[in-house]
Formats: sequence, C-alpha cells, structure tokens
Amino acid sequence: MKFVHVLVLCVVLALAGAASAQNLLVNGDFEDGPTIPLGQTQVTVIGAAIPGWNVPNGDLDYLGPFWSPSSGVHAIDLHGIRVGAIEQTFATSIGSRYSVLFDLGASGHTMTTELTANELRSPEFSHSGPAHPQVSYGLDKRWEFVATAASTTLRFNS
Repeated sequence: MKFVHVLVLCVVLALAGAASAQNLLVNGDFEDGPTIPLGQTQVTVIGAAIPGWNVPNGDLDYLGPFWSPSSGVHAIDLHGIRVGAIEQTFATSIGSRYSVLFDLGASGHTMTTELTANELRSPEFSHSGPAHPQVSYGLDKRWEFVATAASTTLRFNS
C-alpha cells in the first residue's frame, strides 16, 4: 500500500508589508473542525465540514495529533480518498498586495501543491517527506498576490 500525503497547516493571510500580520482567514490553523472518532487518527471530510473552509472537489482528511502538525494539533491532508482542494473566500481591496504564509508537510513522497487566488496562480510548492508514517514539514512557505476583486477565493490544490 502506498501512502501519499500533502499536509497543509496553519495558513496565515495578511496584507503584505503590514506592521503586524493579522490573519484575515477564518480558522486558518484548522483547529476548529469535525470530531475525530476515538481510536482514529483522521476523518475524511467533504463540503463545509471545517469551519471557514469549503472542499469544492474531491475530499480531504482532517488530521489529529498523531501526524505531529507543525502548529497546534490539527492539519489537513489534500489526498483523502480522492485528490481534493480546500478554499476560503474573504474580503479584499482591489490593488492591495496580500501574503499567504503556510506550512507544507509530506509523508512518503515529494508532495506538491498550487494555490490560486481567483484567476491568479502560484508557482508549485513542493516538499519531500520521509517514509510513511513519519512526516516532515516545509515551514513558512510564502506566496504573494495582488487582489483583483473585492472578494478573493484562496484555494489550495493538490
């Protein structure tokens, strides 16, 4: 059996260059979410099961502390039963620059993810992980974009 995990943790979105970076996302650390049943390390989710976020296609795994997240006790795995994505829409000011800061984890392979903000695409981010079930994290991944609308949907694609 092969395990493929793309772990995203603690997403912070702030105005670039702001003196104090305030997270503009709801539940950016994924700490609020569904209950993980006793004896399990994760639960597969679809739709709006994680407050503030939507899973628009596929599914993902909501992970507990077994996976040793880089921050807090929860993370998401963009490879649930099917390859998935997660997104959140938030208010932006046209022409303002925003900075997305996140951690990317991997277990068993080199993992890649791409972000989109409305029609804008990030370069691919990648991180190589040790053999399953060990996990390592590429900390402080960053992508900046300039808002083109009064609201922006930020999406993490696997």
